[in-house]
Amino acid sequence: MKKVITAVAVMAASLLQLCAAAPENEDNNVKALYQKYENNPAVTTVYVSSAMFDLLRSMNIAGTIQASGGDSTDVDTEELSHVFETVSSLTGLYILSTEDQAVASDMRRDVKVDGDYVQLMKVKDGGDKVDFYYKSPDGKRIVEFLMLADSDEETVVIQFESDSLTFDDVARLAAIMAQGE
Repeated sequence: MKKVITAVAVMAASLLQLCAAAPENEDNNVKALYQKYENNPAVTTVYVSSAMFDLLRSMNIAGTIQASGGDSTDVDTEELSHVFETVSSLTGLYILSTEDQAVASDMRRDVKVDGDYVQLMKVKDGGDKVDFYYKSPDGKRIVEFLMLADSDEETVVIQFESDSLTFDDVARLAAIMAQGE
């Protein structure tokens, strides 16, 4: 299951390239879930703020690599620039993970995947299940990406938020990541 979770987490990170910031939107069920479980010793939590993504964006890593004479065979600075452009549209990242089955059961119950979510993909491998969802207010922008991964050993919830991520951005990132394989 750890391999599935790791692969899915990498895909999710690739798909939406890290994001940040806790929106003040009260109907953000993952933010509420995070707040409920962040001090639970059985749950590993990660929150990345928008300030962190602002810092990454301001670092202009693609330009730094190019200016330092970085080997273009190692890093495609144009592709890296696209990744950082995408990062600039991200506004939140929450990750919750637990191996405690009682806590996992509570977390599964607490995650609300309502009618606003569109299911992208569902993976089932033995006892392992991974579901991908997104929210789009207008069919053009993705404002939330949600991954729920569940097995007998571990339950993981990952949420990315954005204010202007487009389907074209996702397609471009997917193409960049596919080239690296």
